Amino acid sequence: QVDNKGKAEFKRLIGIPTSDILTGVKLNEFRDQNVDLIKSLAATQLDDVRTILDEAEKGAWRVEVLRAQILDTFGGTKARASLIARDQVLKLNGQLVETRQTGAGITQYVWTTSHDERVRGTPGGKNPNGLHYDLDGTIQSWAVPPEISEDGRTGHPGADYQCRCTAFPILPELDED
Repeated sequence: QVDNKGKAEFKRLIGIPTSDILTGVKLNEFRDQNVDLIKSLAATQLDDVRTILDEAEKGAWRVEVLRAQILDTFGGTKARASLIARDQVLKLNGQLVETRQTGAGITQYVWTTSHDERVRGTPGGKNPNGLHYDLDGTIQSWAVPPEISEDGRTGHPGADYQCRCTAFPILPELDED
């Protein structure tokens, strides 16, 4: 569902369809990378998460369904299951956006936040740590990920945990007069 929505949005913005082969090949790779970031589960449980995410992809599950499945499988709190489900979907979305844009030859994007108090680094906001607020509206290169955290981590929109930022593609040929 994330992939299909992203394809439709990309086609709407750019005016060209994306290759299913390009993103299809990357989905398993992204899933493995993202699952490996979950530190609260044992190694054997990570394989179970991969299986759940594979089923979620095939069934086009919503985040709420994914959360319920994670909760049923591993127990724990609803909040923790929600965090894992949301984070996995946000990371996958960010990775697919990058794959589509770079695959179409787009080299730069405008970093765009959700423009609310939950954006990292928002003055007086709920999450003062991070540089996402400062990155909003800046032009970034897919080749050089910007610094996204005060501890020096770098990444593109969606790479940070629970990151809801997006990459709006820059199409220089449309700006020509």
